[in-house]
Amino acid sequence: MKIVSVLSVTALAFASVALVGCTAASDDSFDDAASSEDAVGRAGMLLVSDIDDTIKRTHVLDKLEAAAAAAESHNAFSGMSTLYIRWRGPSDGSRQVVYLSAAPGPLIELSKRFLTNSGFPGSMSNVDDFVIGGRSIFESAGDFKTKKLQEMYDAQVAAGRVPGTVVLVGDNGEQDMLAYGNYIRYVAKK
Repeated sequence: MKIVSVLSVTALAFASVALVGCTAASDDSFDDAASSEDAVGRAGMLLVSDIDDTIKRTHVLDKLEAAAAAAESHNAFSGMSTLYIRWRGPSDGSRQVVYLSAAPGPLIELSKRFLTNSGFPGSMSNVDDFVIGGRSIFESAGDFKTKKLQEMYDAQVAAGRVPGTVVLVGDNGEQDMLAYGNYIRYVAKK
């Protein structure tokens, strides 16, 4: 497996996000799947995106502001849903979007409502299939995201549906870059 990683910081309207790309060489065809565990086949592309302070204004590091912003279901950074919709392109299944959030327990439901109300791509008829969450309050955001990314990759390998390209989008607030770096190293070792 060939891994290429690129880190660039892109400012979009009011959002600063970091993009990290992983590319793996393979010849298998894409199978349009309906769950984050088998989200994309080898010829496809997978975008994994954080939610809080990446596509949604949350101010997650300020717990008081974050609590007030959590219930807001239309607080997207300007242009992010359009960017993701354009990246995904036609719904032919070749590009998939999965959302990874370290929001603890029941707060993930508010993130799902936000995605649906803000028009982000994914199968919003069953948003559970495209949102990975459920962190315990006793687990760090970085450890949780690393574990979930590794579980997703292992499930893709087991199902024979490893994406040809993975794009990781996050911010520097809740250890996204740490988790994404751990994921890249994990995949490189396989």
